[in-house]
Order: sequence, then C-alpha cells, then structure tokens
Amino acid sequence: MSKLTNYWNNVADSWQKQAENSNAYFSQRTQLVVKLLLHYINSGKVLEVGCGAGLLSYELVKQGFEVYGFDVAEKMVKNTIEKLSAIQENPDAYFRHSPNGQVPFEIKFHLIVAMGVFPYVQDHNQFLKMLCPYLEEGGYIVASNVNNLSLHTLPALAAHFLSWHPSKNWHETLTAILRTGLDTGGFVDYNPQQQCYGAEAFDRLFAQQGLTKIQEVDLFCLNPLPLDRKALERTKIGKYFARNLGFHHIGLYQKTSKISAVNKE
Repeated sequence: MSKLTNYWNNVADSWQKQAENSNAYFSQRTQLVVKLLLHYINSGKVLEVGCGAGLLSYELVKQGFEVYGFDVAEKMVKNTIEKLSAIQENPDAYFRHSPNGQVPFEIKFHLIVAMGVFPYVQDHNQFLKMLCPYLEEGGYIVASNVNNLSLHTLPALAAHFLSWHPSKNWHETLTAILRTGLDTGGFVDYNPQQQCYGAEAFDRLFAQQGLTKIQEVDLFCLNPLPLDRKALERTKIGKYFARNLGFHHIGLYQKTSKISAVNKE
C-alpha cells in the first residue's frame, strides 16, 4: 500500500467528521463549488475523482445530478457509500475503490470534478490526459490546485520553524512546504517538469488539452475564514490578490475540439 493510500485510509474517519462541520473550510468550499457549478450546469452524469468523504458528491446528488466517484483509499469510498445511501439508490454501484487512480468506469461524463486531487498526483499533464477521454464534448471539468507561494504557506512555515528539532523528518517537511505548500508534499516526488503550482500554470495545463477556462475562484484558506466568505463576489483587485496570493485555485474548464499547439507532438 502506498504512503498516499495509507495516509487517507488512516484519516478517513476524522476527515469525515471535519467535512460534516458546516463551519469548516472544506464544507464552505463545497458549497462555493456547488454554487459555481449551478451557474453553468444543472443536470447530467458527474464523475468525482478522489471522492474523499463524499461531501461534494452528496450535494450534487441532492441537486439532481447522476454522480459517480472513486478514490484510491478504500476507507474513503466506504464512508462515501454510507453517506450517499441516504439519498441515492445503490450507491455502491456508483462509487468504487481504484487503488491505481485510474477511472473505473467505461462511460463519458458531462462534468468531471477533481477537487484537491492534483497536489497528490505525480504527473499533472498525464493525469489530465487520462481524464479527458471520459469527458463529453462540450463537457466541463472543475478542478483545484495549490499555490506554493501563498499567504497560507507563511503561517505553516512559521509553525514549522517553531517546532524545530534536528531530524530528517523535520527537514523533509520543510522542503515539502517550500516546494508544494503542503506539509506532506502530496506524497509525490517533486518534479517541476511534471507538476505545476499556482493559478497561471494550472490554467495553462488545461488550455494545452483543449479545455477553455469558463470561470475561476481563488481561496486564501486562512483561519478564520472571512477573506473567502464572498469569494465569488470579489472586486477586480480582490480577484488579482486572491489569484496570486491565495492557496487554492479552482477553475471551471470546458472541453473544446481545439488542442493547444504547445501540446501537439
């Protein structure tokens, strides 16, 4: 079992409790993403990549979408199925464990959701290429990535420096925060040729696969959360600072037939 899978299996129950807290950051992010999506999409098949605690899938099912999902952590999938059983018939047919991270369905979707997934992917370009064939023409992908040079990273670095002790683990965590903004480093080997951080690089990645950005929102992910409570209503200046200094960049992209010449080989 990989470090990534083992980690998410171990924290699955605590993650579920955190997700159920309506005041928690991830609960508020879920509501924001649903609100964003409903401006453009109101029906169709949805695939949630890395379904996690099932919070977003649950909200989309409530809105009438036909939602499928998978996760590398078996415990996460079990928790999602349990949660969805209250509102979806036979959720075990829609949510599956995929230890290798490949899509375990042979159908196309009108919407693919990949929230909080890319930071844990070794090769962003190859991963996106893997997802695109499962997306209908004219369909949408909503996905997020992190900015390693964000305001969120500063307190994380400060807290880590205050916990200083001469050990290999301490130095590895410091390196992970500096490179990726995450104390785990996403459990991937850092490679700037395979991964991208920040809004501009992430948007460019999708453009290279013929995915046009329709909408975006950037979150500071600071506690307390007032900077993100009206994230969809930011002024032009607010959007600029959030895009460049925020931690989570969320983009809604639409599939078109044209693929950027940058990616043609």
